[in-house]
Amino acid sequence: MKIGILGGTFDPVHFGHLSIAKQAIEELALDKLIVVPSKLQPFKLDVLVTIGMHRIEMLKLAFDGFEKVTISDYELTKNEVSYTINTLQAFKKKYPDSELWFLLGTDSFLKIEIWKNAKDLLTQFNLIVGARPGYKNKELDIQIKHLEKTYGTEIYKLSNEKFDISSTDIRTSINQGKAIDKYVPLAVERYITEYALYK
Repeated sequence: MKIGILGGTFDPVHFGHLSIAKQAIEELALDKLIVVPSKLQPFKLDVLVTIGMHRIEMLKLAFDGFEKVTISDYELTKNEVSYTINTLQAFKKKYPDSELWFLLGTDSFLKIEIWKNAKDLLTQFNLIVGARPGYKNKELDIQIKHLEKTYGTEIYKLSNEKFDISSTDIRTSINQGKAIDKYVPLAVERYITEYALYK
């Protein structure tokens, strides 16, 4: 099987996440995409994050109807910082005969060499990069060539990312009483309202 792993805080999940997931499934003909919300991200230890239960439920609502998508609480059940290399190696053990691809955005990809055990990550796993049209394209292409040459990493750049959205902007909009219907699925918007999240 060809399996994609999409990690992130997803606080909240939005159309950008759904778009990149759908593109990856289609362009690489993935058999499965596992979405893994993080508990504590190493570069965001000082940032307050919504409890995992709410983020899991919003992901389930957002990806309802995506037959190949599975939501995993793997990192949420760990009482430790969510290091990508540990998560990927755990899924490699679970799916030893599968081809694993780690899916990430441009900003994270450009900084990946400073991640924990980056060399192991880059030599053991394939990467899918979700790019936005015109966004750091030159830096992205330079980084792809550098990592391929240095580590032999197999890297696939998605054709584009149609939604220029950030979870931070969505939380700010909610706090200011602004509409978020163009950023998140209706079911997620209703969930956020029901539990008064981000206020």
